Amino acid sequence: MNRKSEFLLGDRMCMRLIKIKDASDILHCLNTASEVPSNLNFFSGGIPTLAKEVGWIRSTIRRMRDEEELVFSIFSRDRKQFIGTVGLLEIDWQNKNARVGITILNEEFRGHGYAHEILDLTHGYGFEILGLNKIFMSFYFENMKMHRIADRLGYRKAGVLKEEYFLKGKWLDFVRYELTAKEYQKRIQGAQ
Repeated sequence: MNRKSEFLLGDRMCMRLIKIKDASDILHCLNTASEVPSNLNFFSGGIPTLAKEVGWIRSTIRRMRDEEELVFSIFSRDRKQFIGTVGLLEIDWQNKNARVGITILNEEFRGHGYAHEILDLTHGYGFEILGLNKIFMSFYFENMKMHRIADRLGYRKAGVLKEEYFLKGKWLDFVRYELTAKEYQKRIQGAQ
């Protein structure tokens, strides 16, 4: 895909396309975290191992080659510490939309505004470089931090996805938020 950038630079972090070698950083964060990010409960395959992380990255790279998604590994600019991953997933090129997914795996970087900065950079890339018209996110309804982040970034709540995932013996509701290119441009112009 000629629109694909290998590297994106933010104020406090940099992002590059995910590589197999990132599996050890991912595994280290998962094994040392006091709390695993809630979104991983829904998409992970149990206890993390290096083989599972390498397998996930390999399948991600295949989907990137097929232009179905773009996944970036995130690192701090100053210390080059691994922070997590962010991706534009389920890319629908015909209808110009994609789902954004973010995971701050390194606990040291949670609660300091990194998610906002990472998503801002991802939105700029999705709307301005890839030409997407809409980016959406869905997450566990009770994840109040993500509600606040989505609101601050100008997303509109599209609706509640009732009983979307089954985890630990019970059905859980998710919520979907959407941001259009027009809404993104309006927010960016208002910030200048």
